[in-house]
Amino acid sequence: MYSVNTRTLFAGLLSLLFVGMQAVAEIGTALQMQLGNPSNATENASNRSHYLIQRTVQALDYNDELGEANWASWDLTANDIGSSGRSPAFITDTTLPVGFTRVTSADYTNSGFNRGHLCPSADRTRNDTDNALVFYMSNIVPQTADNNQGPWVGFETYCRTLATSGNELLIIAGGSGYTSSRIPSGKAAIPGHLWKIAVVVPPGSGTALTRITSITRVIAIKIPNVSGIRNNPWTQYVTSASQLEADTGFTFFTALPPSLAAALRAQVDGSTGPSIAGLSPSSGVVNSQVVIAGNGFSGASSVSFNGTAASFTVNSDNQITASVPPSASTGLVSVNASAGPLTSNGSFTVIDGPTIASFSTPKGRKNSTVIISGAGFSGASGVTFNGVAASFSVNSDGQLIALVPAGATSGSIGIVTASGATTSPGSFTVTTADEGRPLISQVYGSGGNSGATYRHDFIEIYNPGATPIDLGTYAVQYAAAAGSAWQATPLTGTLLPGRYCLVQQAQGTGGTQNLPTPQVVGTINLSGTSGKVALTNTRTLLTVGNPLNDPALVDFVGYGTADCFEGTGAAPQLGSTASALRANLGGTDTDDNGTDFAVATPTPRNTTALDAWRSRTFTERELAADPISGSLANPSGDGLSNLLKYAFNLDPRKLDGRSAMTVTGRVEGNDRVLTLSHRKNHFAADIIYTYEVSFDLASWTPLNAPDLEVVPLDPTTDLVSVSVVSTAPTLYLRVNGSR
Repeated sequence: MYSVNTRTLFAGLLSLLFVGMQAVAEIGTALQMQLGNPSNATENASNRSHYLIQRTVQALDYNDELGEANWASWDLTANDIGSSGRSPAFITDTTLPVGFTRVTSADYTNSGFNRGHLCPSADRTRNDTDNALVFYMSNIVPQTADNNQGPWVGFETYCRTLATSGNELLIIAGGSGYTSSRIPSGKAAIPGHLWKIAVVVPPGSGTALTRITSITRVIAIKIPNVSGIRNNPWTQYVTSASQLEADTGFTFFTALPPSLAAALRAQVDGSTGPSIAGLSPSSGVVNSQVVIAGNGFSGASSVSFNGTAASFTVNSDNQITASVPPSASTGLVSVNASAGPLTSNGSFTVIDGPTIASFSTPKGRKNSTVIISGAGFSGASGVTFNGVAASFSVNSDGQLIALVPAGATSGSIGIVTASGATTSPGSFTVTTADEGRPLISQVYGSGGNSGATYRHDFIEIYNPGATPIDLGTYAVQYAAAAGSAWQATPLTGTLLPGRYCLVQQAQGTGGTQNLPTPQVVGTINLSGTSGKVALTNTRTLLTVGNPLNDPALVDFVGYGTADCFEGTGAAPQLGSTASALRANLGGTDTDDNGTDFAVATPTPRNTTALDAWRSRTFTERELAADPISGSLANPSGDGLSNLLKYAFNLDPRKLDGRSAMTVTGRVEGNDRVLTLSHRKNHFAADIIYTYEVSFDLASWTPLNAPDLEVVPLDPTTDLVSVSVVSTAPTLYLRVNGSR
């Protein structure tokens, strides 16, 4: 492990304090991602494919599945280049979240690949601290020696030459073209290409972003990660940022105005003469705006889309903004420039109004999210569910996310844009919060693995409704994360309201404990990290990798790196001591696996588990269902309403009303202290608790702070304590629960 020298770090901090008047950039976290976040990476540890790391020397989008960064971004000036030299050791990145794979330097030993820096060591030689930070293994990718020591290092050297000449370079680099190939340890994926983009910003006042124009030089390269290219010049691999966007799915230069970003994306360094370099976007609806990038546009007299004249504005010699004409059709874009006619290399696709191709799930509850895919969504002004307006956000021209509105009913989804309106070819079914259907409440796939407590995998099913469910036609089914071959375990029996059905699956060689008595026993071997679990109302095997549109599907959970899931994201990746646990004791179902499930210690529950209905908020249907629950029903016969039993976390089927609270008293000098302890259901957010004191049992006075102090005693049983102090000879205290 590399140890940071405290004296060097302190000296580095001092240098930051005294250079504020210099025009060139200094090291710092805020400088390393100035051009934007091309993949929307976040600092959320559950976002394992795009986990954002921000350091003083660089920003990283780390991908735990790849075992390396999707990209690294950094700022480079002459001030970053010094004489510290190269760190003597690579560092395992122990700052990654718990559960992330720790790639070590030893994983690369005898792998056939170099430990390839994204942000190079020589770009961070101002001091030992800066240099050490780029030796974290999270900044390393598997790179062939001929790539790393050939054109790649040639371009790195050229970038430092530009920086020492007074320029400020905004750089981003990463890998693309991933297949299943990994280094022998299996911890890091091998990219098919290495790419880099350097925006060369000339010196001047203000930030680098304020000095970027449409003619700012952009150098983009894409080098194959193969042997035999050591002696090739980096200039042989020049491409455009637009091409790299197509390769990676990222969107570069998001911090810049769209028209300026489009011009930079289209640049191919070293190209000369009048030409059309690119179109952004390359498809769109009538009247949408298209940025045409290239050279020699000054004095342009006309622009046409497949021969149809368009209105346009010449922004500069390198850029034209044109409007797709009403009668345009798909084809090439032409510019009649001073030097002659110019034609685009690729076609522009004209989209005839919005079209809906699919939505992420065929059914969902009110206020759940639905991903709608299609085309022509840019500038959408409205989304409806069977005519009821919904809130939404447009992710791209081909995708938007909508929230099922509170007043929605089953029917088609509609989208309105400036170029027209459309409705979905199929219906979206709006489900209710309590529809008498079971849910998958927990998934655990590491039974019997090393480090596991339980010997078996298991799937847990929960009845969140108010009526019993006959499981005689149901089955739980499992497929690998990217698989389409399903295995099924038929279910049996009746699942009572608020109860669990524990489905035991395959046994491993490890573990120390058996599961509680299961209701169903199967033999499916679940993945301990990533997979797909389906609950179907038939025992017929599913046949496709993504069964979300199958009418037999009752519930579905994709976890880890599963290729399909409900909502906007999969449930978290699991482990030997981690299951996927549905929130609210199994009752939360927003049709979004990523938000409904969390990683938790495996807690297998069977049908003998405590009734869960009393540990969550009642639905209106449950409150009206006599005698199962309801505010007036008291099936135990103790005269205490079920609403109060719910408030005080009691079982409605037991004669246990007196166990709700205890009262104790004591004398302290002239004071009498009366203490009331009672159970207060912390899941019952809809209950209002009030405390009152009396001296004669005839009149009661509400207690308020500071006279009232509620002290939690035991979060497991929800026990709280309330005390009142008085000099009165008699003293009474009571608590009310109301809804």
